[in-house]
Amino acid sequence: MVRLPSTTNNGIELGLRGKLRFDSNNQPQNTFNSNGDGTYSFQPFTPPTGFSFAPDSPTTPVWNFEWSINSNVDGTSGNNLDDLIYRISLDFDPTAGTNFLSFDPINLAFADHATGTNATGNGGGASVDTRDTNPNRETEYATAIANNNVAQNSWSMEFFQRRAIRYLRSRC
Repeated sequence: MVRLPSTTNNGIELGLRGKLRFDSNNQPQNTFNSNGDGTYSFQPFTPPTGFSFAPDSPTTPVWNFEWSINSNVDGTSGNNLDDLIYRISLDFDPTAGTNFLSFDPINLAFADHATGTNATGNGGGASVDTRDTNPNRETEYATAIANNNVAQNSWSMEFFQRRAIRYLRSRC
């Protein structure tokens, strides 16, 4: 598993970083524009075609945010992923105000996170096939979070835009 800039407390490690997803030529990148203070900066430009959500849309970010959770980083707590409750909050309000979409990224019916243990090597995490054609996806995911203590994923804000719009409209 990749170690992200993180914070550790009570044997739990949380990591978060920004990553350039694709460059202006639509080539995948592994670039982290860290400002060294926990913030990340990316040049604004309209994404090239080929994005699955909104090709050429100015609302499609060219960056992702990557997160990781290790519920037993020092090997002493015995906590697996499903032993804790988590919350990630996304702010879709570009002003100084806050309008957070908050949810638990782990305790879901199913998800495609890479999961593993402290012994899982970089790139060695397993993920559940979350396609509709997998009738066992909920059981497989429940097993994965019950038997592992590390999860990570890389998400685009666009993955949440429809959900955020519904959420923000419900608060008006």
